[in-house]
Amino acid sequence: GKGSKGQETLKFNQVYVTKARNFIELMFEIVSAFNPIMKHVFNTFEYEQLVLRKNIVPLSDFYKTCHEELSKYDFNMKNISTDMFSDIYMDLIGRFASDSGKRGGEFFTPTPLVKNAWQFIDIKEYAKKLISGQKTHISIGDPTAGSNTFLIYGYDLIMAECEQLKPGVVSKSVFSFYGQELKAFQYCLGLINMIFHNTIDAYNVGIDIPDQNANVISSYFNGIGKMKGQLDIVVANP
Repeated sequence: GKGSKGQETLKFNQVYVTKARNFIELMFEIVSAFNPIMKHVFNTFEYEQLVLRKNIVPLSDFYKTCHEELSKYDFNMKNISTDMFSDIYMDLIGRFASDSGKRGGEFFTPTPLVKNAWQFIDIKEYAKKLISGQKTHISIGDPTAGSNTFLIYGYDLIMAECEQLKPGVVSKSVFSFYGQELKAFQYCLGLINMIFHNTIDAYNVGIDIPDQNANVISSYFNGIGKMKGQLDIVVANP
């Protein structure tokens, strides 16, 4: 339809036609239609096939088992940080990488190495500039991003320093993150990591998903290379 000034408007009485045969299929269909990032993750990990077609674990048994196991614990939310799920996710990635041996390093850089690498960055100086208004934005990039461990850790460090110097002045909106990763599995782990840390909206803005999940050498200029000369900090574990 047309609005008062001739603009195209949505028709809310349109019928949505779906091929879904059940609620689970409908949820996958809706998410895939409206969220290209999660669609990419679903396709890479084959979530829908695992849940519906391969039927590895019947849904009723899965929910029952989860409920029985979780009911054994008394959860006290008072002392849990707001980043609980992101912390759990980071821990699980680390355990998985450890169990995978040398191959684990392809998608997860061990925390001690990440900490040591960030010691070469003057975190306090960036925090002071953000608080004083000398800098209004910080861009962090990783050309071999893996699960985005470097990006997340750096963000946490700078935010913690800002809060220590002057609480409540700097928000996460001043950050942007750019990463490129060749392996599809590792790339999706990184996407989920950014989602759990609530930084996905500031991740790879202006770069198409196929160019984010691509060879950083042959596809550099369409990927993170678009930010050449614009990144404040670049960290990597090639």
